[in-house]
Amino acid sequence: MVAPSVPAHSSFETDARPLPALLTGHELTDARIIKMDVEGGEAAAITGLASHLHRLHPAAELAIEVSPRLLRKQGHSVDGVLQPLLARGFHPYLLANDYRARGYPGVLQRPRPPVRLHRP
Repeated sequence: MVAPSVPAHSSFETDARPLPALLTGHELTDARIIKMDVEGGEAAAITGLASHLHRLHPAAELAIEVSPRLLRKQGHSVDGVLQPLLARGFHPYLLANDYRARGYPGVLQRPRPPVRLHRP
């Protein structure tokens, strides 16, 4: 039996707030790893966090997926979006991911290490 297909929606709207507005002061200052997956809202998310970067734990790590193509479509550049993070000493890395399901078995067997970028 084949399940009926459900049309996919390519966009939606939701309310959003900057990360510091969602966390208590201690949650923000004590966090060691912050992962943001905001599906195209990276520029706004980083902008919302920028003035609070000095409050983060000295060893905090940020995991934020940035798509140069999507940023360009939104009128942003990777350099411009990442500038607040670079100014605070964060370093960008390239994580290999082709987003194809058939690529995952090979990646799991032979994972590629992140590559530190010297320019975004």
